[in-house]
Amino acid sequence: NTVNVTTLSNQVSYCASKSNRSTYEWIDNVELGGMTNATGDNGGYEDFTSKVATLAQGSSNQMVVSAGFRSTAYTEHWAVWIDFNQDGTFADSEKVVSGSSSSANNLTATVAVPANATLGNTRMRVSMKYNAAQTACETFADGEVEDYTVNITSSSTKLADVRSGDPLGNEQSFEVMAFPNPTADFVQIKLTSKADNATYRIVNTLGRVVKSGNINEGNINVSKLSTGMYIINVNDGQKSLTTKLLKK
Repeated sequence: NTVNVTTLSNQVSYCASKSNRSTYEWIDNVELGGMTNATGDNGGYEDFTSKVATLAQGSSNQMVVSAGFRSTAYTEHWAVWIDFNQDGTFADSEKVVSGSSSSANNLTATVAVPANATLGNTRMRVSMKYNAAQTACETFADGEVEDYTVNITSSSTKLADVRSGDPLGNEQSFEVMAFPNPTADFVQIKLTSKADNATYRIVNTLGRVVKSGNINEGNINVSKLSTGMYIINVNDGQKSLTTKLLKK
């Protein structure tokens, strides 16, 4: 699949990217170069190329993004590409923002524009993916992708100020851990993100649930389970994660 954008003199085709589900998290704000776009759940992808951010050659610009969450806040990986040479591709060198956070606050990052960036309108892709880093041309399970237009101007252009927020960092992904592992008697199940009502199921190799409960129980007694490999499935009411458990 391709997505088309019309520039002043030619038409450029870009690869498609989207999520299959944006029910639990979505992009709810993007600000850059005098452009602000606050939205809700757009179904995994939205074409906002009618909205234009203005950036000057050789400039550094503050960008603001934020995530919306239905309930639980998950670790979201952010990436932004700008096609500076207007060749219809998002090269690795054109990735201007990357990082991860589980915050719903405004997140800030700096967008640097090369001094030799081609003047005129071009495409910007903003991608937010649940729990893992993304590529520019990817269809993934959860999150959202939005496309915008950036107008590259001469370096004499004065840029609009952007309001501040929390710096976008690199936060640990949402994972489930079981320890000690292997174990003979007891196991504890922990999540790297807060989930007060998360439940667990321990499943044997035949697919039968042999134990279940709330992960906040503390030590879970597995002494009566047979020796072998098990799958631990944890569900926070919205999403599921799995890990393996070896019973000695």
